[in-house]
Amino acid sequence: MNPRIPITLTRTAILLRTLQATILPKMQAAMLLQTVTTNLMNTAIATTKTGYLTSGRDSK
Repeated sequence: MNPRIPITLTRTAILLRTLQATILPKMQAAMLLQTVTTNLMNTAIATTKTGYLTSGRDSK
């Protein structure tokens, strides 16, 4: 697997977290963005550990 995928996912999650903190602090979209960011981070962590791009539920 491409080792750059976890790095890209992590960078994307950090960017989304930054956007959430600066641009969207009072909007309803902030909650959705939080969920997306958390899922991205968990995927990046799982991908780094396993070497496979899986959902959190698939990696046990």
